[in-house]
Amino acid sequence: MRCSPYFLMFGRTPCLPIDVSLGVTFDNGVTQPYTVYAENLSTRLQYAHNLAVQNAQKKAESNKKGMMPIPLLVLFSLVIAC
Repeated sequence: MRCSPYFLMFGRTPCLPIDVSLGVTFDNGVTQPYTVYAENLSTRLQYAHNLAVQNAQKKAESNKKGMMPIPLLVLFSLVIAC
């Protein structure tokens, strides 16, 4: 699953002005106590963090596989040439 940068920062989808004008609701109009909101927000932020870490690790592994090691002879000749 891909997350937007806004979700990664705030743990929820943004409520844009167009959403308000069209009457789109994200919380189904349900009010909840602050403690419940804070717990849910913490859970969503932990989920977003774990997802970002997993994606970063996958990208790092794919970048490692794409790197070609430089032979020492080439590296040594570059040092001598300078």
